[in-house]
Amino acid sequence: MTALAARELRARARRRVVTALGLRFWDPALDCQVTDALRVIAIPLPGGEPRIDAYRTPSGIYAFHGLPGLRTYEYPQDDAPPTSPPLTRTFLIQVLDGAGRFLPTLLRVAAPFSGVYPTGLATSSTASGPPGLYLFSAPTRNPSSGPAVIRAQLAAVTAGGTARPAAHAVLEVYLGGTLLQLGIADPQGSVAIFMPYPAFAPSSPGSVSPPTAATPRQSWTLGVRARFQPSVLNRPAGPLPELRSIVAQTAAPFLVPDGVGVDQPVAELTADLVFGQELVLRTGTDARLFLGSAATSP
Repeated sequence: MTALAARELRARARRRVVTALGLRFWDPALDCQVTDALRVIAIPLPGGEPRIDAYRTPSGIYAFHGLPGLRTYEYPQDDAPPTSPPLTRTFLIQVLDGAGRFLPTLLRVAAPFSGVYPTGLATSSTASGPPGLYLFSAPTRNPSSGPAVIRAQLAAVTAGGTARPAAHAVLEVYLGGTLLQLGIADPQGSVAIFMPYPAFAPSSPGSVSPPTAATPRQSWTLGVRARFQPSVLNRPAGPLPELRSIVAQTAAPFLVPDGVGVDQPVAELTADLVFGQELVLRTGTDARLFLGSAATSP
């Protein structure tokens, strides 16, 4: 075999291996890619077996090889006629964080996916996709000196007046009507939102720097809304709901005392976020923040 023929064979061998699915994960609190301590598992549907673990590439992408039903795509033949579109299969992608920074995530994805998921997704020909798949902070995440932190212990009030943890409820934070960030409660109803601080108001004309110890602390009045609708949560592979069903929950009111012992539904709470201090949301003197149902919406 000539050296030229050997090079051609090696090039053909490289072309025959194609990655059917690769995912980039993103931390919205620090606005950076998450490249470590994640376990990412593909669960084929239907059936759920075999489960395939992703491997991490040098660029921090979590990629899969050997996905069931996609061997023809992963090992294309040079002389095979092209198929358009390629055969696809649906997988549940489960994301677990060994460092305790992020909540477990379950997402339904169709593979093969051209490019890096979800950066290739866009709403128009000119729009770019998101930088990565957003991961939501867990209550166990270690606070750092960078982002703002908002915490709450969410409890759902039943028709009988009892309260239970509002598992997988969504908490949204607004400033001036603009959504800043959202968080998801864990199975115990605990939610922690880590996010960048809003823009600082200048302390003097022409100044845009954060306040110092000699100046008053910067603060922002935030609006807080909730979504909680357990009936729409989809659990295709165990107790963890699929992410899309979590964020699809409808608005739920907060229940706040009116001063005479009667809880009133309120669509939005306001609270002051102070620079350098965690904001803990609660109902009156109770450590919990109570949610009602759609029937109690104002």
